[in-house]
Amino acid sequence: MATIDSLSTTTEIRDAYFDNCGYFEDASTAKAKAFVTVCEAMQARGVTKLRNGEEELTFSMESLTAAINRAYTFIATNRPTTDSAYRVLSSVDIRC
Repeated sequence: MATIDSLSTTTEIRDAYFDNCGYFEDASTAKAKAFVTVCEAMQARGVTKLRNGEEELTFSMESLTAAINRAYTFIATNRPTTDSAYRVLSSVDIRC
């Protein structure tokens, strides 16, 4: 299930951004993927500011692209070795 969807509010997008931006510290590819989704949604909607009470963060589209690229690099270099779609069982050395 996606972190956010087409009905997500800006507040939900903000929350998802902060919930998943620590993917590196947590060593979590799942969070990195969710972070990419959030950043791409921000770009698609033109969201360049996230507010949390009186706090406000401002992003450029270029900084979001850079964040997406960093997350993709993290995902590519931190894939689990058991992430294979196929498992092979060989009976070559089995004797009956």
